[in-house]
Amino acid sequence: MNFLKATSIIFLVFGAGLLGCDTNSPDKDAAPEGTNVRIVSLSPSNSTALEVGDTVQLKVEVEYTFTANNGNLALVVQATDNTLLAQDMEIVLKGNEKTIFEVTFEVPNTKSIAVFTPISVEGQMKTSTVDMKAYKVVGKQ
Repeated sequence: MNFLKATSIIFLVFGAGLLGCDTNSPDKDAAPEGTNVRIVSLSPSNSTALEVGDTVQLKVEVEYTFTANNGNLALVVQATDNTLLAQDMEIVLKGNEKTIFEVTFEVPNTKSIAVFTPISVEGQMKTSTVDMKAYKVVGKQ
């Protein structure tokens, strides 16, 4: 096989593979178009570090727009190593709403704590429609 023929075959195979790639296609893990979620406030504020060993009563105000008929909005609180510290979930219906989650957890020896609020359609096992805030964690003073 000569060089020109081999090069042509490589370009044909590579080009055919790119036909299925659309960089503008929607995220298959996202909730329906127009759906969004935002953490409005945290108490305690994440502008203050949390101390290892403290018990935290976390209050998270969330607002969302949901464009499907029904789904799930969750609160997930994790340590740096992804250890689950607290979680809560509620069913959401189509519309614009605000809700408040309240959970309690003990601050582990970690660098940070992340607070996630994923929203998804009923039956959807994962989603990329999520908001996130984080706390710095410090040793006991």
